[in-house]
Amino acid sequence: MTADPRTPTRTLLPVASARQTWTTLGAQFRDRPGLSAAAATVLVAAATGGLVAPWVLGRLVDDVIADAPVSRIAGRVAVIAAAAVLTGLLTALGAALASRLGETVLARLRERVLDRALHLPSA
Repeated sequence: MTADPRTPTRTLLPVASARQTWTTLGAQFRDRPGLSAAAATVLVAAATGGLVAPWVLGRLVDDVIADAPVSRIAGRVAVIAAAAVLTGLLTALGAALASRLGETVLARLRERVLDRALHLPSA
């Protein structure tokens, strides 16, 4: 079935380009600089903390092979345990901050979409 040429074409809701989408998203993050910076910093710190344990584990293996004193081996084990706990805490805090930031941004975007939709002509 073909469309009747006499029927006017309907304009749907406007669709943003990729550039407009990224610009809007960037503006939303810039509106919350403290929360954005805190989330990014904590997540980077958590990722960095995750690199400590494998590095210290390599040193621990070298110490065991070299028959190092027990105090050095115990110290390395303590560093691995502390790094694991700290990384877990930073990961949880980073996830909470990122969730709060994401939920805030999504709520604001949802409000903008609804506002735009409600102000469209009823026809």
